[in-house]
Amino acid sequence: LYNDSFGKKFSVDTSGNASATGTITASGSITATTSLTVNTDSDSSLTIKDGGTNAIVMFAAAGDELYLGGNNEYSVRFLNDGSKDAYFDNGGDVQIGNASYGASLGQLRIINDAASAPASMSLFGYNNISDNAEFALIDFASQISWTGGQTTARISSHIEGTNERAADLVFSTHNDGGSLQDRMRILSTGQIVTGGLSSTTAALHLYSDD
Repeated sequence: LYNDSFGKKFSVDTSGNASATGTITASGSITATTSLTVNTDSDSSLTIKDGGTNAIVMFAAAGDELYLGGNNEYSVRFLNDGSKDAYFDNGGDVQIGNASYGASLGQLRIINDAASAPASMSLFGYNNISDNAEFALIDFASQISWTGGQTTARISSHIEGTNERAADLVFSTHNDGGSLQDRMRILSTGQIVTGGLSSTTAALHLYSDD
């Protein structure tokens, strides 16, 4: 099909491949049985294709980055040059920050230029909770049984009082055959207690129930 003033606009070759120049508007669905490639300009393209049984693949062309998101903004950025924002790679690593750094570190990495601001992570548990209740925690898990994972150590923050203005930091461990127990607590006052105690008058209180 041709436009009299601007030349060819739409064509289908003998193999059934279609090519269009300009904007295509569809009121229904568009079905591609093998792959669909969208060229947004001369140097950027996106391909959607079969990824095998019960799978589909979507990727940007060589040299391109891929952005995904909603509300006309991107939320996740998949990189090709390893230097910007965030990436989720197919080896299970997740990194936020400059991907030129930290490749030999753990699976979840937060990278930032410390000359501008420190790398940081925040755990925010909100709403009113009871005295000594946990509002943020980090679990360390191992496989004691089955595949779900069991917590064998924990660092947690506990509210002191009910007005959410003070907190204790608690270190807990799990002994063989036992359960997770409070082993050491740094109180909101700066005092340190061990053995499950929740208060002391000393700066450092070591306690054993043996």
